[in-house]
Amino acid sequence: MRTDFTSLRETAGILWMKLGQYDKAAAEFERVVAAVPANTAARDGLEEARSRSAEARLESGEIGKP
Repeated sequence: MRTDFTSLRETAGILWMKLGQYDKAAAEFERVVAAVPANTAARDGLEEARSRSAEARLESGEIGKP
């Protein structure tokens, strides 16, 4: 039985990014980084997902509303 799902989670993060679901992508990358802190691809993906998520919130006006 498979117990290490980090590669699947990393792939899920990449796919969520392609779909524009940056918060979901970040969640997957966070799980990978928690399991394998040395995974630079997941760290880079997490950074990009968080950045794009923040940009999307700014563009939608979600951030900065009173």
